[in-house]
Formats: sequence, C-alpha cells, structure tokens
Amino acid sequence: MGSLGEYIRSYIAANRCTLPYLGPMSRNSIDICTQISAHHKIPMILIASRRQIDAQELGGGYVENYSTEEFSDYVKSLASPCLFMARDHGGPWQGANEQKLATEEAIATAKKSYEEDILSDFSFIHIDPSISSDARDFDLDIVLDRLFELYSYCVSFAEQHNKTIEFELGTEEQSGGYLCHEHFAYFLEKVDLFCRQHKYPRPTFVVA
Repeated sequence: MGSLGEYIRSYIAANRCTLPYLGPMSRNSIDICTQISAHHKIPMILIASRRQIDAQELGGGYVENYSTEEFSDYVKSLASPCLFMARDHGGPWQGANEQKLATEEAIATAKKSYEEDILSDFSFIHIDPSISSDARDFDLDIVLDRLFELYSYCVSFAEQHNKTIEFELGTEEQSGGYLCHEHFAYFLEKVDLFCRQHKYPRPTFVVA
C-alpha cells in the first residue's frame, strides 16, 4: 500500500484538495469506500478508534466484531492501491472497559494496541493521551510525558519491523480545555524540541 505520507502529499499538491478520512462502521461501508476510491482514483483512509476495532488480544471491537488483524486482512484482500488504514484516538484508556486500569497498565495496553496496528500495516496512527482515569492527572506536562513515551515506543517498534508510519500527535479534549493559544504554542514547541532531540520525524498531523 506504500507510504500514506508520500501519497497524500503528492496527491494534495497535484489536486489541491482535502482527503476523506472515514470510519469503517461496517463491512458495507468498507466495500463502498473501496469502490468509490477505485472508480474515482482518489485515496481514502479508513480510520478506526480502539472501541471500533482493536487487537484480538484486547478483545477486538464492535464493528463486525473485527480485531485489528481481521480488519487488516479484509482491507488488504480488497487489493485497492488507494485505500489506507489508520488508527484514531489510540492511547491509554481509549479502549472499551479500560477506565479503571492503573496508569502503567493502561499505557502498556495502548502499546499492545499500537503494536498490532503497526504489524497490521496501518499507515497512520493517532497518539491521543487525553483520557485519564483521574481528572487530577489532566495536566499538559503529564499528557506530554505520556505522549512522548508512546511516540518513542511506536517509532522504535516500527523501525524494528521495517514499517513506515505517519503520526498524528495531540489530544482532543472536546470542551477545548487547556488548549488555548498559549498552551497550544507550548505543546507545539515541546513536540518540535522532542523530535529534534531524538531525531524522530515530526508528526504529519497535529490536533488543534
């Protein structure tokens, strides 16, 4: 399926357009996206949350009872060169029935989920540590620490398995919360410094 980043950059530059990211809510929706993508020769990205589709070891998801592995096998069986898989809202406490997990266990579970994403040829993953089991933990620096731990892990795991992954970094607290202009600038500065210090690729996308 190639690199999503390279593909979308060249496609956007040539066509000056946005790209559809669609939730794979059923097998029918996946099939229809494949047909539209093939007919119009446009890239489409099937983007699933952990509750929708997750690793078999973590119980799978509610969409067609798919595990990450089964979802990947089905999408790849369609043999569409313009269809990509992506993870939305990956991270600790993002899976079903995880709210009572201790912090270390929640982060370890998130890493296991990301491992299957990477091994299953997802092209793009969203690292979203915006959920916590304790509201007192919702501090920007705590969130950044968790984000950087997960980002480092995913970059290293992808390199070990010779996979090319594009990243979206950032939280998506629905109320807006701490992400005022000043805090968002601080977030971007910290992400940029972290990537430069560790020689990691900058994220393709950042949540704002």
